[in-house]
Order: sequence, then C-alpha cells, then structure tokens
Amino acid sequence: MKMRKLFASIAAAATMLAGLAVGATTANAVIVGPDDDPSNTANRTVTLNAEDAQQFTSHTYKAVKIASYDVYGTSPDQSLTLVTEADPVKTAVTKALKAAGYEVPATATDPLAAAQQLDSATLDQSDTFPFNGDGSTRTFADALRDDSTLTNSLQNVTLNDVANSDGLKKTITFDTPGLWLILDQNAVDDSSSKSLPILVGTPLTLNAGTGTEKVYAIGEIAVKNQILPVKKVVTDQTVAAGENANYTINTNIPNYIGHYVNGYEFTVSDKFGDDAPLEYVAGTLKVYVAKTADADEDNLPEDDNDDWDVLSSDLDYTVTGFAANSKSFTIDMSTYIRTQAFTGQTVADDSKFDKDALAGKQVIVKYSAKVTGSTGTAGAANAPGIKYPNDPSDNTKSDTIPGDPEKVFNFDYKLVKRDKTTQAPLSGVKFTIKKVNGTEGKVLAYEPSSGWSEVDAPAATATGTENGVFTTDTNGEITFLALADNIGDTTSQKYTITELAPASGYFNPGVSFNFTLQATVTNPHTSSATASATYAIDADGVGSDTWGLVSGGNAATVTVDNVKNITELPLTGGAGIALFSVIGLLLVGAAFTVYAKMRSTKKALLV
Repeated sequence: MKMRKLFASIAAAATMLAGLAVGATTANAVIVGPDDDPSNTANRTVTLNAEDAQQFTSHTYKAVKIASYDVYGTSPDQSLTLVTEADPVKTAVTKALKAAGYEVPATATDPLAAAQQLDSATLDQSDTFPFNGDGSTRTFADALRDDSTLTNSLQNVTLNDVANSDGLKKTITFDTPGLWLILDQNAVDDSSSKSLPILVGTPLTLNAGTGTEKVYAIGEIAVKNQILPVKKVVTDQTVAAGENANYTINTNIPNYIGHYVNGYEFTVSDKFGDDAPLEYVAGTLKVYVAKTADADEDNLPEDDNDDWDVLSSDLDYTVTGFAANSKSFTIDMSTYIRTQAFTGQTVADDSKFDKDALAGKQVIVKYSAKVTGSTGTAGAANAPGIKYPNDPSDNTKSDTIPGDPEKVFNFDYKLVKRDKTTQAPLSGVKFTIKKVNGTEGKVLAYEPSSGWSEVDAPAATATGTENGVFTTDTNGEITFLALADNIGDTTSQKYTITELAPASGYFNPGVSFNFTLQATVTNPHTSSATASATYAIDADGVGSDTWGLVSGGNAATVTVDNVKNITELPLTGGAGIALFSVIGLLLVGAAFTVYAKMRSTKKALLV
C-alpha cells in the first residue's frame, strides 16, 4: 500500500520526511554519532533558503524537536534510527502519522521507529514549490502544526544572517542534532505569506563503507512561504478624455497546499483613485489562467486552448463592482480553485487541498476604463490587489496584497483671444478643433461627462452653442481639456484649430493653425510616474498660420490676435501675399460693383 511505502525509508533517509534533498554532495556534511561533541555547532545548524529576501521580512519562528538521531553499528557499516521525543511530542507524532495514513501499532514503543519497519520505498519530497510532494509528507507536517499539545514545547529560535547570501539564506542553530519542526509565528508584512510548517533535520552523514559516505540530511531546506506579486500595466499611458485605457492585471494563483478547502478565498481587485476621471467599460472584463509555464501572454484566446483557460463569469468566478458608476471591482476566483484543485467528492470542513496543478499558475485580467476628464499633472491612478489566506491553518486570516498604481495622463491646451493693437481680451469668438488624421468632415466636441467625440463640422458662420463650437469667455479664453498624443505608437498628435466667427466689430481673414502635442512619461508604469507635454506650432515645417496672428504656441497656452480691418494684417511674407490677394479681390469686387451700377444707370437714361 502507498501509505506503508511512505515511511519505509525513514531509516535510510530519515529527514526526507522534512522534504530534504538526499544524496547531495558531502562537502558540508558532518558525521554525527552517539559521541557527538556538543561544542560543534555545525552539526546542530540548519539553513533556510529563500528565493527573495522579503520572504524573511517580519517573520519570527519557533521550533520543537521531533526526534533524535540514534546511530548504531560500527564503521564502515553505520545505520540510523530516529528516536521520537517524549510526550507530548510522542503522542503528537502518533496522531500525525495516522493523519498521513499510517496507524502506529499499539505494541510499538516508538512511533517513528515503527514506521521505519515498513518495506523499502522512497519518501516523497516537498522542498520545491508548492511544497506538497504526493501530499503525505505535507499532511504529516500540518498535523504536527495543528496539535495544540505541542504549543508549550515550542521554543524561540533566532535567524542568523549568512555572509554574501544577499539575504537569501538564514541559519538556525539548535540545542542538539535531530529532526525539528519549525513554525512561522507571524506574517505581518504584506510582502509574503505565512510559511507552511517546516520539518528539517540537522546535517548528518554516516560511514557506509570503505571510502564511501551516505548523506542522510544536508541540513538545508526552502522556507515554505511565498511572495505573490500583482502587477498592472496600461497599453498607452496618455489617453484623451472620451477614449479607453486598456489595462492588464498580472498575478499568480497562490500556493493553497496545506490550506483547508472550506472557506478558502482568492480574489483579484482593482480600485480607482478617489478623484480619477475613469469609469469601467461594460463587456470588456476577461479572466485567463495559464495552463503552461510558457503560455504566450501576447496571444490570449477568445476560448480555451492548450495554453490558456478562459474563465466564465458566474461559472468560474464572480465579479462585483464592475460598472460605470463604480470606483472598484473584485473578482472572486475561490470557486475555480475549489473545483479545480480538490479531488474529493465531498468538501468537508477539515478537507485540505490535495491537487496542486493550479498553484503558481499565471492569472491575467484584462479590462478597459473610459477616461472622462482631465487627469492633471499627477495623472489618474488605479491600483490592483489580491487577497488570499496568509496562514495555512486558518482561512480567516487573509491579507490584501497591493500592487503599484498604474497611471494615465492627458493635457489641457489654452487659447487666448485678444485685440492685436490693444491686447484686450475678446469674448464671443468661435473656434473648432479637430485631429489632422481624424475623420473627414468631422470636428471634435467635448462633453464634461464623457469627454471628446467627433461630430459633423459646423457651418463657417456658426452661431449659438452648436456642438463642436468653442467660444471664448469674458477673459478671451478657451481651454481644450484632456487632450493626448498617440504615445503608444511613439508618435505625436497633430490638431487643427480654426476660427469660425470673430468678435463683434472684428474681421476674420480665415485664421487657422496646426499644433502638435507630444507627451513624455517619466518612470513609466510605476507609482511615481509623471508626464509632461511639448507643444509646437507647425512642428512639421508646413506653415499654417497664414496671417501671422498666432503666437506662444510652443507652450500650453497659445495667443491668437484679432484685427478690425485688413489694414492691420501683416504686409510681409506669405501673409503679405495673402493680404494683397485679398485686397485685389476686394478691388475687383468694388470695380464690378461700380460697373454694375453704371450699366444700371445707363439703362435707366435710355428708357
């Protein structure tokens, strides 16, 4: 039977029960026997290894000795027996063995020694994520952790730094050699979860024959907690009001091994900044789970394929808050994990996850949010987060792990209209604005609640408050809010502003000019991202300000002068040529008028 085989090689590989690597090199191994020198700390020291130094941040540990090493035989034929510590450890070990599938005989004097009598087999390993092996070792360690009789036997241990390890290694020196249970006491820092219980043996190598040594334990093990990152990016960080920002949240399914199934929770969330002009776009939310480690994130399917599961709302997950009037949403994937990662037919209160295929798998959430207004220089931020139990023994102890906020930016452009001679502001002057690469015959209109949209171009003599017409206020100003460049394609955006109707008593020779907006984002895709815009009149070298009435356009404010008659227009360059053309047309018109009147008079005299 499988459970009989589970403990068969405790004698041959005593601390494989702790998830240790056996058969490793012996460079650091220490031969330990009954006459071991207590002053030799090397054979009482174990090393905890982490993949990230944050796995040790804010964690403290306690430990209890589970068994001593009893070396017997003489060189070159030494062997090992584990001797279980006295009660309450002995009773706890007996219960834990039963939980893992081995019933200790009533006649047995030592539970671990009895387990060693099973027919030969290799114990499962649990030294790599998700620290489960075939599940039996994990069950044994979890049962020891959950045994309240061991509480008073736990002793504080000190984590010692290891030189030149970049914080990825810590050591613990115990009082005596043997097999030890190490329990994480708290995970007060959001950067990592609480560790699963750790079973580890101090270093042990015995003489197994002439010129050979047998490594029973190397005294090293992985710290069994996790840092679960949650990252978020937006396709373009400059987005005009009225356009959609397209976001991707990227995280991983937590290591749920050792957790109770009942009450398990895993959620992915998103929250706008309090004043962010953003609203969720219905129908854009998609959730994906990778099936393979190398699943292509840039080629997500519409339906399931060999690399990705496309999750279904209400079937695999539930979502709350994803609506236009909401400032946050939460995706609850708990149902998906419970149905995919547990093989039992009945989920009882004490059931634990026994299928580790999902642990660590990549999760991608995609959605769009409409930008509805100006972001200001600080940008509009929204931040992702995940939540899952940080304590394998208690699903009610959950942490929300925040991700860095992702920002989008847009920029305002001010036009000031004034008298060319007196510099006095002119109110009531009407303008349109359009994208040079926009739809033919369309101009841009702005609604405070929804942003920019394209509308039919108004007539040249526009009056009133027609959609797409902007009128200077009493200060002679118009602010074109929340514009953006096309930074996602590393190009600028070119706009055309055209004067439709001048102020009362003024002359409009046909003022129109182009300006280009180019954004620069500093520290992109970080919480400290900032953005600035560069503006330029006729950046492409093609002159658009025919009359030379536009100035200051290489800043966020442009000034457009107005004249009362054509004599105030410039007389040089292209403007001069245009002026003479206008005067010529006026003279032709005047001559035609005089001629027409003369003919009319002559006809009257001949009657």
